[in-house]
Amino acid sequence: MSPEEVWDKLRSLKNSAPGPDGIFYSNFKSRDPGAHVLSSFFNKVLDLSTVPSSWKEAKVVLIPKPGDPLDISNWRPVSLLNTGGKVFSSVLAARISSWANINSRLSPFQKGFRENDGCSEHNFLLEQAITGAKRHHLDLSMAWLDLENVFGSVPHRFILEALGHAGVPLSTVSLISALYTGSTSTIRTSAGWTGPIPMRAGVRQGCPLSAILFNLSLEQVLRTGISAPGFRLYGQEVKCLAYADDLLLLGQSPVDLLDNIDSICNVAALAGLRFKPSKCASLSFNYTGNKRSIDDAPFLVAGTHIRNIQGQEAYKYLGVRVGLNYRQDNTEFFQGITRDKRDVADLDKTLISTGKRILNLPTRANVNLVHLPCNKGGAALPHFRALLDVHSISHAFRLLASDDHLTSDVAFAGLQSAVRKKILRDPTPSECAEFLNGNKAGDFARDSGDLSTQWSRARQAADRLSKYVKFSWTYNEELGCFHFNIFRSPNPVCVVPSTAGLVARLLRDDLESFYIKQLSGLVDQGKTVEVFSQHPASNHFLQAGDFTRFCDWNFIHRARLGCLQLNATMRFSKRNPKCRKCGYVRETIPHVLNHCKPHSDAWKRRHDAIQNRVARAIPSSFGSVSINKKFPGIAQTLIPDMVLTKKSGEVFVIDFTVAFEDRLTSFAKARQGKIDKYLPIVEHLRREGKVAHVDAIVVGSLGSWDPSNDAALAQMGVSKKYAKLMRKLICSDTIRWSRDIYIQHLTDKKQY
Repeated sequence: MSPEEVWDKLRSLKNSAPGPDGIFYSNFKSRDPGAHVLSSFFNKVLDLSTVPSSWKEAKVVLIPKPGDPLDISNWRPVSLLNTGGKVFSSVLAARISSWANINSRLSPFQKGFRENDGCSEHNFLLEQAITGAKRHHLDLSMAWLDLENVFGSVPHRFILEALGHAGVPLSTVSLISALYTGSTSTIRTSAGWTGPIPMRAGVRQGCPLSAILFNLSLEQVLRTGISAPGFRLYGQEVKCLAYADDLLLLGQSPVDLLDNIDSICNVAALAGLRFKPSKCASLSFNYTGNKRSIDDAPFLVAGTHIRNIQGQEAYKYLGVRVGLNYRQDNTEFFQGITRDKRDVADLDKTLISTGKRILNLPTRANVNLVHLPCNKGGAALPHFRALLDVHSISHAFRLLASDDHLTSDVAFAGLQSAVRKKILRDPTPSECAEFLNGNKAGDFARDSGDLSTQWSRARQAADRLSKYVKFSWTYNEELGCFHFNIFRSPNPVCVVPSTAGLVARLLRDDLESFYIKQLSGLVDQGKTVEVFSQHPASNHFLQAGDFTRFCDWNFIHRARLGCLQLNATMRFSKRNPKCRKCGYVRETIPHVLNHCKPHSDAWKRRHDAIQNRVARAIPSSFGSVSINKKFPGIAQTLIPDMVLTKKSGEVFVIDFTVAFEDRLTSFAKARQGKIDKYLPIVEHLRREGKVAHVDAIVVGSLGSWDPSNDAALAQMGVSKKYAKLMRKLICSDTIRWSRDIYIQHLTDKKQY
């Protein structure tokens, strides 16, 4: 094991509860950067084909589940293993998994513990099987089988034999045998820790090797236990869909299905495994002419009748309820959320009104702020209709781009079938792309009268989502695959099959950009969003309210949307728009917070609060700081807020300003104004032979942090760690001062 291989794996591991050794992954990362010591030790383990005895020890903590605490089944065991052994097992597991995939040692229909979207692919194939059988009047029989406590009951002898049958190198099998031989667990009870309990069966809980060892072991059952014909789906035979220990067998007839059930039960029994009939179920239907009927033929598992799904009944498979006449889309999930709401649109309305109440916004406030993520200044409440459409499109593309040829072939055939129903002829791949784009011209205008499918839902989703995001499906004739183009400015993105997982994220990002664009396009409510959405520090308080008073929370969101009760901003009001304090022609938020002279003392104190935080953050070892320093020989009005003279003799002139967030250009103008103002000082210092620079720290009066400030902080020697905290404190300080200025302006009650 090379240091690079071990280090790459170690870096990917996140801290978790340590085992008996008390070591965290972070300890290895900090004490052995590059994993040179670890890799040397691991190579010694490989040479000796044995493992330290401490790697075989596990501490088990019991976590209570709902139910009677006296029933042992109502406790969930969590196994804690030594961290060094887990790093070694992680590297070894990655090697075995890579070898198994390259050499086709795992069946493509086994999706558990593998790098794919197994749940959605299996549910898609099952949906296609049921839909295809209904559409073409085909007989279909299926059975869901559940192995009982398979992870804890598979014999160690069978695991090692399965590795040998798969062709795993003998040295690796010997190493795994050494790891399992003599393994023990110590369980924490109310009376203390038990003595070591030998582990004689089952894969080791919490061990990174367990997933691939389980898959290779179950593979022997699946390969030898399924021999009868399966169901023909668009020319592809589907016999079994497996996700770890959740098995689904499919057949063209009850006889074929029963043969496979009996066969796999017998093979599992020889391996020391058994199925749990109470968690198994079957569904079988056939056609006589155009008439469909449920086949009531009983299926036996381990000599026990299993449940036969009827009519509107359903079986929950990989999180989705499946049945003959059961709706097989995701609306059930949202019906559960919305309760009395009729559809997702009603849910969206409820979320918007709830979000506005949380942010203390008036009814007239634009809804886009509610949908923006917290780091952009919004409530992060989803627009469910749009998100459903995003994931419907993303799911369709992932299916067509799947590495599993069965999934991608069935997906393409299913898409062609849906388009054929629409245009009444065999479609070309390009016409399939046009169908997915929501084209309604010519033949695509026809009502197909077809069943609802993944493809019809993706088509409808594209039609709705195109109002927010510009994208298109295309078919690349040369490569023989679909591409997904997102026309974002200035750089369009083309998603290819190998990057199919990016579709949902890219579409969500473009939705976010749409919300900001829509909001910023408003004359009255959109002035500030482009500014406060630039840096997460501007909105740090949204998730936890850090350093922020409740009164500041109630103020800031209204202020950012221009919804404060001022003479010139109140809607449908005939009152005089003049400022109640200074008589200025329009009493607006920028005027009150930045220009109304009666509040000049508060402006200075707001300014000084920012300046003082930055001054305190500069390490004394970095240089000397002068506040309001005058330079003889230069205009007496040029008195910069701060001058930092570094140990090297370099001089850094910094001025602080609080500008109102009136579009993106406001911060750039404020910064450039300060630079231009104090440039004569810098030029004077340079003529004296000194190295000198000038910059500004710009903060919005509504708590927005200018990203350009970060470069200035780095020049001043402020550590990255403290700068992260200081940005939040400065933004909260500024919001606090602005809120107090506004309240005192409105009520004449002293706030500062």
